[in-house]
Order: sequence, then structure tokens, then C-alpha cells
Amino acid sequence: DRFVFGPFSAMFSGGGYIRFEFAKKWVMGYEGAVEPVRFFLDQVATSDSYRSGIGYMVKTYFQNEAGRRWWNPRLGGRIYYNNTLGTEFRYVSATGELSNAFHILAALDVTLGTEVTYWRYPVKTGGRTDIMVLVMANSLYKITKKLSVLLNFDITSNNATGGATDVATTFSYLRYNIMGGVSYSF
Repeated sequence: DRFVFGPFSAMFSGGGYIRFEFAKKWVMGYEGAVEPVRFFLDQVATSDSYRSGIGYMVKTYFQNEAGRRWWNPRLGGRIYYNNTLGTEFRYVSATGELSNAFHILAALDVTLGTEVTYWRYPVKTGGRTDIMVLVMANSLYKITKKLSVLLNFDITSNNATGGATDVATTFSYLRYNIMGGVSYSF
């Protein structure tokens, strides 16, 4: 009985978006979502540690959709409020993102980008602030009209400050992530 496996969480995300072309091949978009989440381990946690609740997200972006070979930038921002039932995991975050899509070959698209997120846990004892920087590269290679191969790589650095004396040790990290996959369209 060293490991016990079971459900951890269930989440639903629902919302809407609007996008419009404000200049030739330049698109502006807005998105909003409501995300109720249920963490099954809340039943054994103290009330301050409950993670279940509702998240709210708003996002806006500007994107060039000209399909040029080297210059297809995207600039965006998003705000997320995680309104948990307990105070320990409740937070507000603000993210800025910048990326560019390269159409290197007829069958190969590569996107390079970065995101910077500011997290604030306002109710947590002493308050905690995180600044997370993500740098990523995504690629899609079309083998046929319906079959593609995907390869994604990102590096994330999170710097946590404030709160308890061990916050930086516990919540700061450097993470490397590589993902690959195959996509088939019917």
C-alpha cells in the first residue's frame, strides 16, 4: 500500500470569444471563461487548504494572420482569478505573451514565444508572489494533408518570494519540458 491511486480533480471550462479583423490580416480577439473545479482530496484537507472553487479568465490578443514566411507575430495578455473555497491556494495572475509563427517550409511551421506571469497569493500567510517566465518552441510537420507530427519544447523558471521563510525553496523551480505527438484529421 505504498501508493494509492485515485481521482485527483475534475474541471469544466466554458466560455466564449469574439475576434475581428481591425486591419488587413490583423486580428484582435477577446476570450472569457468560467472554470469550476473539484479536487477530490479536499475531503481530507483542512478548510484553508481546499482547492475546489471557480476560476475566471479573461484574455485579449493581437495577431497577424498574413501567413508570411517569417513574420506572423502575436501579442496577448490574460488575467486569471482562482477563487478557491480555501484561502491557501486562492490567487490572481496576470500574463503577457509574445510569439511569432514561422512558415519555414510548405509542410513545416515553427512558433517561438515567451510568456511572463505574475502570481499573487494575497490571503496566504505573509503573502506570496511568483514570477514565472516561460520560453517555448513548437513545431508542426505535415506528413500528409491529414497526418502531422508535433514537437514542443519549453523551459519554465518560477521565482517565488514572500510568505513563510521556505517559500523560495519550496515553490521556486526550473523545469524543462519536451512533448511529441501525432495528429490525424478526419
